[in-house]
Amino acid sequence: MTRQRIIAAAVAAVLVMGGLAARYAALWLQPVPLYVVNGFEEELTLETRGREQESIGPLSVLFTTCPRHGTPMAVRKTSGEALEDFTFPVKFGVGARVFGKPAAVYNVASRGIIELRRIPYAGAGASGGIEETRYTSERFITFPALDVAFTDAPQSVPLPPGKLEYRQAVDFFAGRDIELIWLLEAEGRFSECEEFAVDRFRCGSASPDLADFFTSWYLASPDAGIALIDEILVSGGGDMVLLHRVRQDLELTFEPRRAVVERYRRLYVEHPSDPSYAYLYARMLSGKEALDVISPLLESVRRCPWLAVLAAQETLLQRRFAEAARLYMTASGLLGDYAGLCLLYTSDAADEEDSVDPGGRRIIK
Repeated sequence: MTRQRIIAAAVAAVLVMGGLAARYAALWLQPVPLYVVNGFEEELTLETRGREQESIGPLSVLFTTCPRHGTPMAVRKTSGEALEDFTFPVKFGVGARVFGKPAAVYNVASRGIIELRRIPYAGAGASGGIEETRYTSERFITFPALDVAFTDAPQSVPLPPGKLEYRQAVDFFAGRDIELIWLLEAEGRFSECEEFAVDRFRCGSASPDLADFFTSWYLASPDAGIALIDEILVSGGGDMVLLHRVRQDLELTFEPRRAVVERYRRLYVEHPSDPSYAYLYARMLSGKEALDVISPLLESVRRCPWLAVLAAQETLLQRRFAEAARLYMTASGLLGDYAGLCLLYTSDAADEEDSVDPGGRRIIK
């Protein structure tokens, strides 16, 4: 081989390697898609260090790009209250970036259920079944490749006879906690029901109807339910009031009522200015006794909206309708439809002279 040919071959090799390196570098630097799922019925704001704030509409998905691993991020409500603070935990390797089409999903507070479907598209003479995977408690999910993200997958794809291809599609289901539980129960995924409920409690996003479900779930083994509630309380996570409500209802299945009342009376005495403990103690009482406990703290209703619900229930049972209506308006502004549901049961019971338990649920004699 002549010297000129050797030089030409070397130059060609350098150019080829340089082109491949440039191509791989471009792929490496290409932003990775990030889909932020807001399963809440209110607008949220995503804050990422070094970027402008981004709004996420209620029950919708924000498309953005993944920041660097370890970047501080936060999701806030429109009031400015922090819903979650964290550092971006996802890190994509060289192989995923260069050879795949990676994407990440951030499910805010695990509020939605993320569904991954592996959809078959077949030419004549070929067939395949849909494969589904649901993520109920994960906040961050990474996918090596996505073909369809949070939009409708195509009904068909033209393929030659005998050929079978699969496409990856991801979407989310959002709704009230109890609706998501029903979805899992209908599919026989009972262990995931418990996992879903516990995760909601841990992150402080459980709803009252989920608390009622959790109570009924552990009625057969209240000790196990109380142990789990205490574990969450000790860790400092979750909605303290809802956790204690569940604890009270489970305790009442095997302990004398007076013992439970005394336990919460002591907590109330130890925390006289905390409206949450006043509510939890008053919830064990009724009538004038309950109102005497909560009335002095009604000005703190924003710190514990359940005070207004309980006060509205008690005044409604005493047929003080104008006062009950005023308290209901306060409660519904803070708790939404659930406040009205409690008062609906209370109103029916008052009309029919039935008994009502401290949570506002009718007791059939």
